[in-house]
Amino acid sequence: MAKYRTLTKSFINNAIVEAGELVEYDGKPGSNLELVEAEKPEAKPKGEAKGKAKGAAPAAPEAGGDAGADLV
Repeated sequence: MAKYRTLTKSFINNAIVEAGELVEYDGKPGSNLELVEAEKPEAKPKGEAKGKAKGAAPAAPEAGGDAGADLV
């Protein structure tokens, strides 16, 4: 959630908040809120690529098939 500073006494997240206090708010901010810290996008775990990796090995043949049967 983004962090905001209240510019006036406000009712936010089911509580009365005095002017100047910092709050986390997930909705559309009104004129009583000043953005302090924007919402950070979720970080992807390491090793997770955006798309297919270049040079990826082809899929393995299904088990029980005749793959390699012609090899002697």
